[in-house]
Amino acid sequence: MTTEFLQLDEGRMAFEQAGTGGLPLVFLHGFACNRSFFAAQTAHFGARRRVVAIDFLGHGESDTPEIEYRLPRFAADAARLVEHLGLGEVVVVGHSMGGAVALELAATRPELVRAAVSLDTTMVSSAERTNRVLPNMLQALSGPHYLMAARAFAGSLVLPSDGPEVKRHVEAVMSSPPRHVLTELTKALMAWNGPDALARLRRPMLYVGSQNPLTSQAAILAASPWVRYAQAAGSGHFLTLVVPEQVNLMLERWLAVLPSIEAEPQ
Repeated sequence: MTTEFLQLDEGRMAFEQAGTGGLPLVFLHGFACNRSFFAAQTAHFGARRRVVAIDFLGHGESDTPEIEYRLPRFAADAARLVEHLGLGEVVVVGHSMGGAVALELAATRPELVRAAVSLDTTMVSSAERTNRVLPNMLQALSGPHYLMAARAFAGSLVLPSDGPEVKRHVEAVMSSPPRHVLTELTKALMAWNGPDALARLRRPMLYVGSQNPLTSQAAILAASPWVRYAQAAGSGHFLTLVVPEQVNLMLERWLAVLPSIEAEPQ
């Protein structure tokens, strides 16, 4: 697919699109990743419906301005693209941080979102993550060895069973953004209030966890009646790379049952 750009106030945001017809899918990548992490999904679904995959500002082929990166900003940028392309209602699919952006978009702009999907996202942050893990990560990314810290963070999300090729790939990609982007993204994770966004949600959302899900079934179902929960088998955090067929089948099923569940929460 050909790279296109949307001019935002802060810089150009890269995206690609394919396919026609059907309920459009909009794919949102994770922390320090890029839209290529959804290549298997855009190829699969682009054969039968319209698909769009975004590189958030600071990532991939988008500009990397020295601005305050926050998840509501990413959601607003995605909304601008949906409106720019005249997509109407969409199903927004996000991985990791992108799943939080998908939730934020669904909660703040429900007129644009028919439903959402979150792939292994931290929706409800633990006290340990909030008070120790993320502040330590910010300190490491702010120091002279930030590339080593970025690679270590990426590698920690990969299971041995995912394979060395996946580990090398995600370590390389997630250490590629400039340091100011990495530090701002970490601040964004620290600032985002997942339970608040879940409380505002009024659109169906499917949560798909990895083998070691970043949000437990009990935590996310307690936070919102609009969420359904599923779990992939035998995959670390990077579901779209490790088990793309499972992800595609889950998305297919979600689209198929959506008309029967979207009227009311469970």
